[in-house]
Amino acid sequence: MPNESLDLHPTGDDEPLHEPEFRLGGWVLEKDEALRHLAPGGQLHIVDFGDQGGLPRWFGKGLRAWLARFHVAPRDRLTDVLDNLGGRVAGVEHRGLYRRYAVHARVTG
Repeated sequence: MPNESLDLHPTGDDEPLHEPEFRLGGWVLEKDEALRHLAPGGQLHIVDFGDQGGLPRWFGKGLRAWLARFHVAPRDRLTDVLDNLGGRVAGVEHRGLYRRYAVHARVTG
């Protein structure tokens, strides 16, 4: 799927956040810590499992069971948490990828 609206190429002010850092501890707290380091105009890109809402129910159920074997779970509230950042950031964009198998979010500082 082409990436028309969300540029994945980093700029000098982008804040890298690697998935293991995002997963350890409370993921909401890790997001807050990353935002604390985000420079004005910088970007934080987050890619995670989506809710699989555009896929057959059996697929989502199977994926969650498989991920649970590795102590991983989709963050179903991710887009809600990001949408509620309010005045803390300049902007939030997110979209589902591959029938919401995954979600890509971009937070601008």
